[in-house]
Amino acid sequence: MNLNFEDLGKKIGEIVSTTAQKAGDQVQITKLNIDIAGIEKEIDGVYMAIGRYCYTQSEKGMPTTPEIEEYCADINRLKEQIQTIREQIGELREESRKAEKDGGIDAEFSEVPPACDGAAEEPKPETEEPKAGETPEEPKEDAPKAE
Repeated sequence: MNLNFEDLGKKIGEIVSTTAQKAGDQVQITKLNIDIAGIEKEIDGVYMAIGRYCYTQSEKGMPTTPEIEEYCADINRLKEQIQTIREQIGELREESRKAEKDGGIDAEFSEVPPACDGAAEEPKPETEEPKAGETPEEPKEDAPKAE
């Protein structure tokens, strides 16, 4: 095997050069794709402007195509949905204001049930169960009786 370091060095140089060129090309391609995405976003903006124009023309009673009228009807349905949701928000805000005005507690929750009034029941003394083969102890006379 005859190794020629000069040929090896040239080959490595060519590989590095080719790799650098490919990397540079890929960076340029990525930049161009970003440019395309920006232009497409501008086109979408123009489409929106055309749509708004057609919608306002339809609202003014100007003649349009059946397709445009269908799109306008879709927009009107969506606007009605938004209005319904806004009304729900208004009702919730009004209920919230009313609750704040009334002290923040509804009348039905103003009384605390006896079990929740903070007075804890005294714990009952625990009695041990007799183990197998044992007889239960008789309570001592001076010990309190469990109820």
